[in-house]
Amino acid sequence: MSQSTSQNASPEAAVPGEDPRLTPVRMTGYAAGDVTVNTVLVSLNMVWVTYFLTQVAGLRPELAGLVQLIGRAVDAFTDPAMGRLSDLCRWKWGRRRPFFVLGALPLGISFALLWMIPTDSQLGMFAYYTGLYVLLSVSLTMLSVPYLALLPEMALGYDARTRLNMFRNVGSIVGIAVAIAIRQVARGFGGGPEGYVTAGLLYGLLIALPWLIVYATSWERPDFQSRGSTMSLADGVRLLLRHQNFRKLTGLFICSRISMDLVGAMLILYFTFVMGRSSDFEWESELQSGWNAPGWLESALDDGDQGELLQDGRACFLRLVMFAPETWMKYYEPRRCGSLGSGSFYRHCQTASVAPVGDC
Repeated sequence: MSQSTSQNASPEAAVPGEDPRLTPVRMTGYAAGDVTVNTVLVSLNMVWVTYFLTQVAGLRPELAGLVQLIGRAVDAFTDPAMGRLSDLCRWKWGRRRPFFVLGALPLGISFALLWMIPTDSQLGMFAYYTGLYVLLSVSLTMLSVPYLALLPEMALGYDARTRLNMFRNVGSIVGIAVAIAIRQVARGFGGGPEGYVTAGLLYGLLIALPWLIVYATSWERPDFQSRGSTMSLADGVRLLLRHQNFRKLTGLFICSRISMDLVGAMLILYFTFVMGRSSDFEWESELQSGWNAPGWLESALDDGDQGELLQDGRACFLRLVMFAPETWMKYYEPRRCGSLGSGSFYRHCQTASVAPVGDC
């Protein structure tokens, strides 16, 4: 009897279910990590490099681009090294969560210092910003790599991981909105270099504190922590490169990120020097982010077709707006509706780059 039952058992029975601790409150707290990560990355990519360094600090554009290039190059090596270090940690507090406490303060301090102008010298500014950007990249790696590695420990099943990732995507949209507002915040503090110094200090505090929330709402599993590493870092890289699905997903992710980041980096310059409406950059970008948030939230809370209906409804509204007369509100003018379209493009690119992961 028991043998027959075992043979007829459904394959789904072996699939782990959702952890009872994985409640919406905890998933929201965990998603605070994405708020801070995206606040840092988007503000640096969309405002700091292309606008603050060149228009406020006065750094030459080629040097401003080189600052980011050097920081990103260092990041390419520190990410796998941090993953290896986290895997080998055997602290009694865990191997992932302690880094949330260790990395929060350096991240906040380095981010705040990036918005200061230390000198008028081009080489002096280049050295200052490059050093701080590298420090920020290392601090962000210390946080983000264990943060992402913790996700499969908290959410064992496919559905649980999908829901948690949707909460993360909502958090990323919030982070984008916060990042885009930094120029307006600086203006609120008087504008100019002094305004950016104050805004940087405020944002540095805001991106450091949420990691305490992430630490409090996350957990690690003892059985995961007891697992030892069975291969070296080099062997692991070679194994990944032989995995066909990994290569496909990596290529898809890289292409989508290049398209999104390139557009994002040029937006503020387009609004400033092509449209001549620099002050509209924040409003258009916030509208773009808000355009996508309901779809992500619907996907996180509902597995049915309502999310698709919501997307279709917003798409129909966009089509109507694009043919609206120019006497309507200025943000509904046809020439500005491209930002909404690019927002939908961003969401679908981001979805396409991460959606197949669960099927590998």
